[in-house]
Amino acid sequence: MELNRFKQLLESTMGNVKPLISEATEANAGAIQQFLQLNQDNSIVVDYKFGNKTATATANYIARSWNAPAYSGITTVQKLWEVMKGYKNDVGETPGFGPKMAAAVAKVLDQGKAKLDAAAAAAAKPKPAPTPVPKAAPAKTAYQSYAETRPYDIGKI
Repeated sequence: MELNRFKQLLESTMGNVKPLISEATEANAGAIQQFLQLNQDNSIVVDYKFGNKTATATANYIARSWNAPAYSGITTVQKLWEVMKGYKNDVGETPGFGPKMAAAVAKVLDQGKAKLDAAAAAAAKPKPAPTPVPKAAPAKTAYQSYAETRPYDIGKI
């Protein structure tokens, strides 16, 4: 290659460049961590690495939003991968966090958020006021009953 052409390539800026697979995985991990930080656990550090703490927070969010006890108690990425694979999510064939696992986690989290939002909206919706039950007429005294049946005798009592 020509030296001038090599220098031009070094100095050029590239437009919309797609990241490498490893970079895309880290970016997805970061997006998942940001989601969890806002919606589940604000102690999550967004470091763009899907480690065991992120796996635990992910599993807790899924367990809560989907009412799925199988996700409770997960503390490793490996166990999260196994459970998600057991639920027929497309997490890839290699255990651990990769592009397919990132896509599957993002999909499940988004669907879980929609479920939680719908439940919160339904709970916040005001319930209609109950229909008032008509009150029974007060019981009549013996005198009132007698007066209604014999109005002409009232003055003689």
